[in-house]
Amino acid sequence: MDTRVSVRFSKESRLRAQKRLLTAIGSLKNKGEISDEEESLLLQQRPAGLNQADQVVMEFGTQEEAAAARSLTALSKVRWELERLGLAGLMFLVCAPLRRKTRRSRSGPPKRPVLYLPTRLVSTTLPHRRVRDEKFVRTNGDLRMRLTATSEEGLPYGVYPRLALMHFTTLALLEGRLKFLVGASATDFLAQLGIARSAGARGPATRARQQMRRLCSTAFSWEHKGSRERSPKDWRGFLIGADWDRLPEAGMRITLSQPFFDLIQASSVPLDAQIVQKLRRSPLALDVYAWLTWRVSTLKRDTVIPWLSLERQLGCDFRTPRRFRFEFRRRLRQVSGLWPGVEAEPQRRGLLLRPCAPSVLSWLERHTR
Repeated sequence: MDTRVSVRFSKESRLRAQKRLLTAIGSLKNKGEISDEEESLLLQQRPAGLNQADQVVMEFGTQEEAAAARSLTALSKVRWELERLGLAGLMFLVCAPLRRKTRRSRSGPPKRPVLYLPTRLVSTTLPHRRVRDEKFVRTNGDLRMRLTATSEEGLPYGVYPRLALMHFTTLALLEGRLKFLVGASATDFLAQLGIARSAGARGPATRARQQMRRLCSTAFSWEHKGSRERSPKDWRGFLIGADWDRLPEAGMRITLSQPFFDLIQASSVPLDAQIVQKLRRSPLALDVYAWLTWRVSTLKRDTVIPWLSLERQLGCDFRTPRRFRFEFRRRLRQVSGLWPGVEAEPQRRGLLLRPCAPSVLSWLERHTR
């Protein structure tokens, strides 16, 4: 029989625990001691707080779940890394669920400090501007992403599809399933993306709805050119959403396609929601921030990324390379102002990157001082 306890942790305690967990994950990743899959698994963990022994507490509903967590190699690595860094380590606690005395209001957008985006949609990004053709290709080294419009709506572009993808990815990771509610109504869903209700053919809500139709009717494909590695067959030509439902007295529900859900679970990049909110008017700024967050997380030494490589990944729809470099530098200054710890310096040959802490820590720093 399980022995359960009820423990309440303060908000500050939870944030400090999350900060320690992210520090250990970042340290392990920089040393190459965890894989991308292990990193993705660890980033989904939500510590409950710090106990009196200053240990990071992980809560579980049953003894079996706690035992299974102890057996995970990735969590064992985190425990060892915390101890190596001079911290108290991890504690696995079987805890009785706490009842909520008040109903959760759905009148406003959820206040989530961290958003997620699939790594493949960070390394190969959506178009910035309208694409007249039915196909669009983005290249990152030997990885190539191909978008194909399956309806007359055309291909998605701009900030709205990016914000929607972050929303879907975050909910899928938190819920751990393909089906989940996205809002009480279409208007409520747009409000969660920070899009105000407005009238008119050119209003934000109208344009966002159009971009959602484009996003959900676009087939995504990835392939590796010139190497032995190949994308799984079910990562070729798949749609984001398999179905939309309007449930009575519940709201709108989306069912993600299995390939897209697998893509999310395979590897997703954590993003500071406050930084995303301040960059949300520029698709290139969002791309630069997400790309930098992903790139520095795997960096082990100073590296120069050539301008041509950056343009193929982030800006192949600019008219000239010079224009791309100008816009990239401009958006990089925005990102650096919001993420002071980023080590990125434009040079004549390209962008110099140095190893630094993940950007999600910037949110935690603001709330744990």
